[in-house]
Amino acid sequence: MLDGGMTEREAAWTVWAVSYFTLGLTQEEQAVPVSGGDRVAQSVSGTSHPSLHRVLAHLDAGSFDERFEFGVRALIGRGARA
Repeated sequence: MLDGGMTEREAAWTVWAVSYFTLGLTQEEQAVPVSGGDRVAQSVSGTSHPSLHRVLAHLDAGSFDERFEFGVRALIGRGARA
């Protein structure tokens, strides 16, 4: 990251963010229930949370690996295009 032009602070904070993003997504992946429905989808309506309702289908779309790669690209500033 330093060789890519980041300042020392940017590099350190980016590594910190990627590390915690990785830990969080790993924990999420391990906690996925085998069955039982989606509590978020059941709790969100277009009236109560209109913006969240609009993007709800995208929250768990794709695989964990796809979402992880997207997130890492976004964090390191390489453009997180799907």
